[in-house]
Amino acid sequence: MSRELSKFIKVVLLLVAVIYCFDKIVYKSFSYASSKVLSGQSVGKINHFLQVKDEVDLLVFGSSRANHHVDSRELAGRSFNMGQDGTRLAFASGLVQTLDNERKQTILLHVDYDDLYDTEYSGDDIQRIKYLSKMYSSVEKNMKESGRVSLLDEVFWSNAYNGKVIGIIKNIISPTYDYTNYYGYDPIVMSTDSTSMRDNVFSKPIACPTQYYDINEVALNALLDIKALCDKKNKLLVAFTSPIYRYDCPISKSKLVNIFDELDIEYVNGQVGNELLLSRSYWKDRTHMNEAGAVIFTRELAEQLSEIIK
Repeated sequence: MSRELSKFIKVVLLLVAVIYCFDKIVYKSFSYASSKVLSGQSVGKINHFLQVKDEVDLLVFGSSRANHHVDSRELAGRSFNMGQDGTRLAFASGLVQTLDNERKQTILLHVDYDDLYDTEYSGDDIQRIKYLSKMYSSVEKNMKESGRVSLLDEVFWSNAYNGKVIGIIKNIISPTYDYTNYYGYDPIVMSTDSTSMRDNVFSKPIACPTQYYDINEVALNALLDIKALCDKKNKLLVAFTSPIYRYDCPISKSKLVNIFDELDIEYVNGQVGNELLLSRSYWKDRTHMNEAGAVIFTRELAEQLSEIIK
């Protein structure tokens, strides 16, 4: 080996070592900074959940239709709504796996009628908690099993904070809200403009699926993982579906009910006998109720849960 080649290899190895060490410093810095953030949707709400998850009596998981529809305080005095916009079962499963102790708790899981049959669902929503992989072995295990960990992620840990840095900095400088008075529920307050937009959306008819596919294995596995954790850790798992405006697709409803019956999971169908289905005034769009609608739905949900949680 020539002297020049040997020197080149040493420089390359040194550069790789410097980059590797710098990445870990950046990761540790981001981790420390993000741990101080307890507000905002980027990492703050998740961090808040991690802080209270083993102390509350009831936890809500699901998409925006859980986040905006369930005032968890009306269901249990010590509760937290971990619903987050744009997420589904994989995200919920990843967070449920972080529950450590065997304290008796109720896990209220939102599942929509097509969640288990959506052929396009890949579980990519679990990427939102990728930054927790090195903090929680259960999250890292879920990430790897879902095929969401690349070689780049394994080498460069700071990659987990892609897309979150601005949100972290923003909420360090100026928190979005006072987290000490926050319990996860984000009601939708309507404005004149949003009311006009709602009416335009409602003018379009809703179509039921015309064919049904095989069950989505990613979604089913996430649901089974949640159930297994609940069975093991003394948690009562209750699935629910919040209403959809004038949604009349009986096959979709019955298929979901059958799955929960087969899996022996308690289920509350918010679509049944609900006054919210009759008036546009309770809605922002076809799938999201405004604050007035959420108040009524939460009250009805509480009544049904009282028959399950005894």
